[in-house]
Amino acid sequence: MLVMCFSKVQARARDAVVSWDPPLRPNGIITNYTLRYYIDESDDENFAVIRTTTANLTLLKPFSNYTVLIFSSTEAGMGPSAVATFHTNQDGKTVVFPAL
Repeated sequence: MLVMCFSKVQARARDAVVSWDPPLRPNGIITNYTLRYYIDESDDENFAVIRTTTANLTLLKPFSNYTVLIFSSTEAGMGPSAVATFHTNQDGKTVVFPAL
């Protein structure tokens, strides 16, 4: 399975919208995506399992650096991850990170 690519990360102070393109040649039909995200240099991780290629990350801490890993899954198992990093900003400001 080929690694997918992030298409956009749009971050604000307490939330972010993360979008990605599905793998070009998955090893079967994609059943879901698993997201793992955390503040850099922290032991606290958050997980989400979704079926779409966009995720809303909420309850984030302002002025923090985050790492997001996304894995696609098929009946054959979980594929390699795509990785993006972003930082949250102050309230009212939106930062858009281009495709990686």
